[in-house]
Amino acid sequence: MGGDDVAKGASGLRPGSLIRAALLASIGGLLGAAGRVAPCDPAGRDLCGLERAEDVAFVPGSDWFVVSTSSTEAPLVFIDAGARRRVVAPVPAAAATPTPATAQAAAPGCPGPHANFGAGGNDIRRVRGQLRLAVINRAAAAAAPDAIGRVELFEVSIRDGAPRMRWLDCLPVPPPYTLNDVALAGDGTVYASHSFERPRAPTETTAMRENWLAGTPTGYAIEWPAGAAGWRRVPGTEVAFTNGIAVSRDDRVLAVAGTYSSAVLLVDRRSGAVRRVPIRPTPDNLTPLADGGFLAVGHTGVPVTGVDPCRDAAAVPCGFPFAVVRIDPGGQARVVYEHDGSRMPGASVAVPHGRLLYLGSFFGDRVSVVDRPAGVPHD
Repeated sequence: MGGDDVAKGASGLRPGSLIRAALLASIGGLLGAAGRVAPCDPAGRDLCGLERAEDVAFVPGSDWFVVSTSSTEAPLVFIDAGARRRVVAPVPAAAATPTPATAQAAAPGCPGPHANFGAGGNDIRRVRGQLRLAVINRAAAAAAPDAIGRVELFEVSIRDGAPRMRWLDCLPVPPPYTLNDVALAGDGTVYASHSFERPRAPTETTAMRENWLAGTPTGYAIEWPAGAAGWRRVPGTEVAFTNGIAVSRDDRVLAVAGTYSSAVLLVDRRSGAVRRVPIRPTPDNLTPLADGGFLAVGHTGVPVTGVDPCRDAAAVPCGFPFAVVRIDPGGQARVVYEHDGSRMPGASVAVPHGRLLYLGSFFGDRVSVVDRPAGVPHD
């Protein structure tokens, strides 16, 4: 979720909303407050020293997973879950131009790897026989006020016991899109979550916060099909702060998280039919499960303001109450894991692997590791 300037430093609410804001703050004290947690213990089973480990994805068929962090020196880190060995991804690595076999389309503005790289949401998927990694490049969009952002596409392989990456292509992300997460389908389609149109004035920031408080849609999912020449909107996916996005393992369903809608949308990729699944947490990232369902994770405090105490860099690592929800293939949702945030950073992503559950956090300094909850299918 977090990482966005609007959420970090929005202007105050209108006078008519002050009472509501005060009420929300008082409710927050009852539901559980956000606050700094103890530093990560290198001797424990958590994986320490990861700056804002926002998103996590396992390389299929291996114990390696990739973590997107806020570090400029190590924006992408591969970790062996068994041996706990780490490899900092050499980004960008390099083909000079997109190759016809892997290029999404002849995309203007993507002549090669970008000079700047900052990792946002990520996903790994086998696409037409090739292991592909998609990562939102936040640094590309921040390079200049009018810069075009990008989604970077890499080929991933495990050779000689270590992960390797090769840059393949990129998808330009023009205004007004503000992307939070990305997902790959087996046919090469790339999906992304457009959270909101970035405000240009304090009054627009205030209006956006009001929309979030009310659960009014501010964004939607977008897609770039293989062979297409640009992004297009996925109909029926409008939610308040579009956040996590994922494609089911069987490629049939697109899942879209609406953080301030407290809901996950399940979109049939063939018919376009949309099911809305209400959940208690305000969902952040989504993870596809082996049975065709999904895991959603999000904070269970006050919507919109619930993680505000964590936004100051001095507050990190910061914990807040959160819950992990399993959404089964039939659209039924139930909480499978909860934590009050007192001993670990509040989670932004939950990924099962073997007997364990790996929890990344935009407000943390680690990937937390807990036992895989009952009811979460084994890979």
